[in-house]
Amino acid sequence: MNESALTQYLTRLRQRPVAIAAIEPLGGGGQGAAALKAFGYGQPIRVTYHCGADTDEVVLRRVNRNGFGRENMSDRVAEVWRDYHAFNQLPRHVRARDLVLLNRDGELHSLAAAAELLLLTDFAPGTTYAEDLHRVGETGRLTPLDRDRAKALASYLAAIHTTKYQDDLLWRRRLRDLVGDGEGIMGLTDSYAAEDEIATPARLRQIE
Repeated sequence: MNESALTQYLTRLRQRPVAIAAIEPLGGGGQGAAALKAFGYGQPIRVTYHCGADTDEVVLRRVNRNGFGRENMSDRVAEVWRDYHAFNQLPRHVRARDLVLLNRDGELHSLAAAAELLLLTDFAPGTTYAEDLHRVGETGRLTPLDRDRAKALASYLAAIHTTKYQDDLLWRRRLRDLVGDGEGIMGLTDSYAAEDEIATPARLRQIE
């Protein structure tokens, strides 16, 4: 991202030509290109610009990667989404002006009109594996095809986990998610009905 991309974005946002007067890290410490470089390392930048007779000041922020629930890009996207929708609901809080996308070409685009993020994929024929598991659970019977599919899944999982990455943040995050995530051990124990005959409250307490 450079000053030109920032100018173009603000012009589209205000729907009028703008001229940037100053770019500096929030709290000071350099201007212009130095401030944009600091932004690349996660420092929020304060932007002062003119739009007609008006002068406005805004802060552009990004979420830094850390070991407190922001290890993955999806965590940081969720944080920005949550902040954008929460800031303006809080009394006496700074206002959130826009939800901004930074693309691979360094361009900025508004996502403020987004109500939900959707995923478009290729089509693959067949049924979900969960249907097989539900059937086995209901009937208590395994077919030869069930065994073959289980072996195929195990082989696939083993194959995609053969490459190991040395990333201490992600290793700790994966361990936390395994235990406490909504799809981890705690999330699954919470999913059983209180009157379940197998996963009784006493048994779940022992697991926890």
